[in-house]
This record gives sequence, structure tokens and C-alpha cells, in this order.
Amino acid sequence: PGVQFDTWQDEQGETHMSIGFSVYGLEKTPGNVLREAGNSVLYYGRIVFTSLIDLLRGRESINNLSGPVGIVDTMTQQAASYGWQDLLQMLALITINLGILNLLPFPALDGGKVVFLVIEGVTGHAVPEKLQSVLTLATFGLLFGLMIFATYNDILRLITGTV
Repeated sequence: PGVQFDTWQDEQGETHMSIGFSVYGLEKTPGNVLREAGNSVLYYGRIVFTSLIDLLRGRESINNLSGPVGIVDTMTQQAASYGWQDLLQMLALITINLGILNLLPFPALDGGKVVFLVIEGVTGHAVPEKLQSVLTLATFGLLFGLMIFATYNDILRLITGTV
């Protein structure tokens, strides 16, 4: 009840009904632009989060990771070949990706600092500086190793020509 379908008339004056969907443009107002930008951030954020989960669950191979070399060589060039709007979308995805990764609860990242602050807020005592330092250094070492691995894969892909 209450469902209405779009109709249109042909040259003979016959009315036809469109079953399916139609795409309507939005008026470019500051509110619509901000709302759609927010929707894009949420969309890309979900992609990044889902990719991380898939990586941890083994649905994606760690060999699919790309570091700065792979991003610049392959992805940015491909996005730029489609046009400046696609390049800007790619840059937005990279920015959102970095923001989400930075908020992960690893001690070497800002998310880890938030965890330490939450622990301090709950217990009333700060996590000992020595423990924070050890955890931060260990996590930084793991993240640095992951970066080296991703860069190695990128360079190997450049040399062998595989994707």
C-alpha cells in the first residue's frame, strides 16, 4: 500500500510505468554536500574495517597488502587514469584508511594511547611508564616489520610484473 511507480508517456501519448529504480540528482546545497561527504566517509570506513577483519580471519591473503610503493605505483596511477575525481576518491580512501588504522588499539598508535587513558580512568592509576614503553616499542617493531613486508611485496610485484 502506498507504493507509487514512476510513469512516463511516449510519443503516442501512452503511459508507461517504470518498475525498478531511478537515479535522481541532489541539489548542491552545503547540507547535501556535507551529508554525502559523511556518507562517503562511512562507506570507505566500512570497506577498510571489513578488509581488516577479512585479513585477520584469513579470507584475504597478507600478500595482498600494499605499502607506499604499491599504492603510488599501481593504485594511484590507475585512479588517475580514470580522471581527477577518481584520484580524489582514492586519496580520500587512503586518508580514511590511515585514520582508522591510527585508531586501532595498538600501543604504538593513538588508539593504544586511548586504551591506556581508559585503563587509567577505570582504575584510577596510570599504566606504568615502563610497561607503556615496552608495549609501544614492541608494537612499533611489529608495525615496522609489517611495513617492510608490504614494501618488499610491492617491489617484488614491480620487478616480476605480477599484480
